[in-house]
Amino acid sequence: MSDTKQSTTEVTKSWTDLSKVETECCLAAHCVPLGLSFKNQRHMQTLHRIFDLGRPKIVLVLSDGKPKAVRVHEESADVIKLLIRQYL
Repeated sequence: MSDTKQSTTEVTKSWTDLSKVETECCLAAHCVPLGLSFKNQRHMQTLHRIFDLGRPKIVLVLSDGKPKAVRVHEESADVIKLLIRQYL
């Protein structure tokens, strides 16, 4: 049996530079902690509008080239928190 190591890297992208898949992954990851359902289209649209308005930097954690985790970059976190409090 061979030992395989997964390489993990972090990539920071602007909200506007994310692919559709990365955008959906980011929205789904942020719905659950906010008590929203990522299956509810209205919740996803509202969160999408908030992120469009804030245009945060997003950190993607990639493992072997595939997204494994996502978060708002610390430089953008305060703005997104404020918008979420305001609009949710």
